[in-house]
Amino acid sequence: MRKNQRQMSLLFALFLSIGVLSAQGEGSDRPASQKAGEQTGEQGKPKQAIGSKQALSLARRIADYASGSDRWSKVDNIIFTVAWSGTGRRLYWDRKAARVRIETLEKPKGFTFRSPDFDARAYDLAKDKDLFIHPEPPRQAPKVWGGYYWNQEAYWLFAPLAVLDHGVRLVLEARHEDDKPNIRRLRMSFDNVGSWPRNPSVYVLHAEWDTGRVVRWDHYKKAKSKRSTSWSFDKYTRIGRMMLSLERNQILPEGSNRKPRKMQLLDVAINVQPPKDPWTSTKSCLSTIGIKPAVPKPDQQPASKPAKKLK
Repeated sequence: MRKNQRQMSLLFALFLSIGVLSAQGEGSDRPASQKAGEQTGEQGKPKQAIGSKQALSLARRIADYASGSDRWSKVDNIIFTVAWSGTGRRLYWDRKAARVRIETLEKPKGFTFRSPDFDARAYDLAKDKDLFIHPEPPRQAPKVWGGYYWNQEAYWLFAPLAVLDHGVRLVLEARHEDDKPNIRRLRMSFDNVGSWPRNPSVYVLHAEWDTGRVVRWDHYKKAKSKRSTSWSFDKYTRIGRMMLSLERNQILPEGSNRKPRKMQLLDVAINVQPPKDPWTSTKSCLSTIGIKPAVPKPDQQPASKPAKKLK
């Protein structure tokens, strides 16, 4: 299981750091006609997601709506907070260094050694290894490496950009009776790409056909599963050169008496001033990075507010 998770971590990191970001970007020797998400295989032939012409066409619109390769190529770093289920983590991803720093802003209640947490940790995407964890987890605690958190947290933000990743199989589903006229469903399954998203999981993206804007996704644990976990993609916001959905609301089956969950992406910023010693410091250094300073009163110095927490 851990081997598969690591394989997916490297693949996802490669996609984010090289596959889409380099297409038409700086230092790229790829032809301008090569589409976002393609990776070059043997004899210079592009490798990308597999699917019908219509499925790939919609997938490209989805990726282009979220960013587009020309805009991705100008991203040096990105920082964001993932807040849900009473927890909050802030992540700083340095694309050039291929490293991620993760800080816990708010720990969930009831944590034990069986479910360890941390104040700060750094993870090397290229080498697939933790640089440090603070505090060190107890010996009895299950070992969860940094790539797990990176995959789990980052996929919420970058999922629309992963549709063209090599190893993804795309199917344009037939229309459903309750679908709006402009909505089409794009089914994503995974061909030997590890366990995040967990193979054999299936994701179905509900997207506007003309724009590529994702409005919802359904997650099935297995290809033949009839029940899914569904989330809406809400609060699209332009962040720098990207158009990102910053809120996910759980869509429960009709008649359910459960309370729907909410996940928020807060304080997202691109190309920020890098924090000091992000790969070695055990002290918090992300809570004010990328946060707009509060308006100072007369004769006072500007003060930065801390990253938001989920209410």
